[in-house]
Formats: sequence, C-alpha cells, structure tokens
Amino acid sequence: MTIIRVAHGESSILTSTPFQQENELVDVLALHPSMFLAEGRHEVELVTRNLRLPDTGTIDLALVDRDGQPVLVEVKLARYAEPRREVVAQIFENVAAISDWTADDFDEASKGQLGHAVRSLVSDDQERAVRWRAIGQNLQEGRVRIVFAVDEMTPSLQQVIDFVGAHSDIQVNVLVVGRIADGEGNAIYDVALHAPKARKGRRPATTRASSTVSTTTPRTPTPARATTAPRTTAPRATTPPPTRTPNTTPNTTTATTKKSPANPAPSTRTGPSTTTRSTSTPSTSTPSTTTPSSATSNGSMATPSTSARLQAILDNLHDRLPENVTITGDDSTSRTLRVAGWPSGVAYEISDDKYQTVELHLADDDLDFLAPTLKEMAKSLGSFFTAASCGFDPDFGPDRGIIRLLHKPGTEARIVTQNVMTLIESTRGPITRLIKAGRSARV
Repeated sequence: MTIIRVAHGESSILTSTPFQQENELVDVLALHPSMFLAEGRHEVELVTRNLRLPDTGTIDLALVDRDGQPVLVEVKLARYAEPRREVVAQIFENVAAISDWTADDFDEASKGQLGHAVRSLVSDDQERAVRWRAIGQNLQEGRVRIVFAVDEMTPSLQQVIDFVGAHSDIQVNVLVVGRIADGEGNAIYDVALHAPKARKGRRPATTRASSTVSTTTPRTPTPARATTAPRTTAPRATTPPPTRTPNTTPNTTTATTKKSPANPAPSTRTGPSTTTRSTSTPSTSTPSTTTPSSATSNGSMATPSTSARLQAILDNLHDRLPENVTITGDDSTSRTLRVAGWPSGVAYEISDDKYQTVELHLADDDLDFLAPTLKEMAKSLGSFFTAASCGFDPDFGPDRGIIRLLHKPGTEARIVTQNVMTLIESTRGPITRLIKAGRSARV
C-alpha cells in the first residue's frame, strides 16, 4: 500500500519504517493499549510490562478489559519467527501457568498494578468488586485472551490461531502493527487485529484501522456498563480419535515384556488394538532400570528380535533425541521413551503395528491435573503431523489418557521419526513445567 501525504499544495510519498527491535513495538503497545480493541470489545487498560509467570518466564504485556478478562500479549517480529509448534506450546504454557491464580495473585505479580488498572476502568466501588471477582474466575477457568503482536502476518501464524480457535476454548488473536513516519515527528500505525477464521454460523472478527497516533490526546472514557455476571463456557464435545483396526496378519514373533513394579510401562501390546491398563501406578519419579542390551541414551536400541520398521525409526532417532530422553524396552515391536524427572506414569511410546502408532501416555491418577492440557494439545497439534491423525483417547480412565498419532499404513520411517520429534518438542517443555508446579503445590 502506498501512502501519499498532501500538504500546502505539495505531495510526498510516505515510506514504511520497520521496527528494528521487539522492544520498540512493546513501547508503542504499552502507550496505546486501544490498539487491542476489536469490534464489540470493551475498553482495555495496561496492567504491567514483563509480567513474570510461574515456571514459564515472562509475558511482554499484561492487560485487563472492562469485563474483567485478562489479556496476555507476546510480541514477535517476523525476523525472529518461531516454529508453529513452539507458538502453540507457548499458548498452552501461558494459560496453564496462571490457571490457579486469583485476582489477588495477579495483583501481587504485577506489584499492585492490576488494582490501578481496574480503578481506571471502573469508578464505582461496588462494580469494581464485581470486576475483581470476575478476573479471578476468568483466570481459573482459562478465559484468558492471548494476543501475538507482530509486524507481519504470515500464513503459518494464521493457521495456528485458526486451529487453536476451532479446537479449544482459548481466545487467540494476532495484532499486526505497521509503522509509517511522516517526517514531522508523527507516526502512523496501520493496525489489523486478526481472529481465528469463523466457524460455521459465526462471522470473522477482524478489525482494521489506520490512524495517526498522538501521545498527548487523552482517550475518551467508555460509559459505565451495567454489571453482568462473568460468562461461563459450556464444555466442548471431544471427538474420539479413529478406531484402530486390528492387524489381520498374525505376528511371527511372540514377545513378552516384563516390567518392574517400580517402573511399569503405560501399556503392553500384543497387537495394534489391544491395550492392557495399569490400575496402580506409583506417582513418584523413579529412574528407569535398564540393561546394556535394552536401553541406552539416544541410541538405536538394536535387539535380535526388533522389527525392521521399528529399527529404521530408532536408527533415524539416533542423536536427534534431547539428552534427557532415553529409549527403554526390548519388545520386538515397541519402545518406550522416558524423560528424566518425569514420573513413571508419563512416557512416550512407539509401536510397530499397522498404524505405526506414536503415543504420549498419562497413566497415573496422581497426575490428573495434566489431563486437560493433554486434551487441548491433542486438539491443537493435529495439523503439525504428516500422514497421521492425532487425537486424545481417555484410555486409562476419566483423569488419564493418551495423545495418539495413527499413521497411514506404509508411512516412511523418516516421516514417523519427524512426527515423534514434533510430538516431543511440542509437549516435553510444557509438561515438565506442569509436573514441577504440581509437585510444588503438594509440598
């Protein structure tokens, strides 16, 4: 888009002035939080910059709107683009990190700035009390708005917010801000707020505005609104993953895997569709007991009876796994991948069955706080896997379950390997932090 400035009978072409550092965009957004307003949304107020979240680092900007919905903003320039799976993981990390906060916790983390923001938005004492309770309820029920503020919209980022919006209740937006200088000290910001593409029966909520911003012009206060109770979100139906069809060709090799009571595997298979559940898995973290022939860190794990397809996957994983992930087991058609520091009831598993299944197991009642996160991850990660379907199966009980990838028959080993790495990279960090937080809460 070309912008021409006409003044005193003369015209000049204004050129874009890109942001050189993320802090430049953070400064602009902190001064002008009205940029976050979309059609139908209410006034927002900055709470603080660099809000420290439990176990996940800091968020660039934290705001709150007049209805008491928290808004968390991450600023990212296109030149520092992150892989889609990292962006999705960050969304879940941020929401999970504050899911047990109250409004008082939020206020303490912001060093009292939340209280100032609410007083700026609401003048009536009684209404402020209502908004304060709404903030706490929204935090604990996950009704938090996540905004990625960027200088350039990409198809990859649009795909992320489309998928998260379609498969979870988390509200995600992308705010695109372009900057143009007029040569007289004024800045023109071209602002576009992108929402997930509308699902059937909904219309998209993308608002675009181009305006000259003046830091000396006060905002017009929004008229007081009638007090309303915080919204409640109805539970979403979860579509079960595809049913796995048993392999009609019998295995020529029969293998029995004996597990130590101190470190049981989440499941034992004699075929692609048979799963035996463990009913009493210890919740304490116990190091895996291994032997030189069955477990090495990041090795190819060859055993005399390993199937050729599984061995090809293991060979491809050699030297690609993170240092704290260890391959264990000596079954001819499956391997367990254990993460150091994780309880024995949580692990990855690769199986050489008809679907070359890759799974992340949650098989421990003491870890039930992980189940909601795993369900949301399964919904939002599906588009990141090649030649595989992704779903959540509550196979071990109501507060347990499996993220399961089912590959198309005949999928190449290198593609299965890449999907294994994508699953690990997308889930290992958030789950590790949630496990640590869960243990701290029990102390």
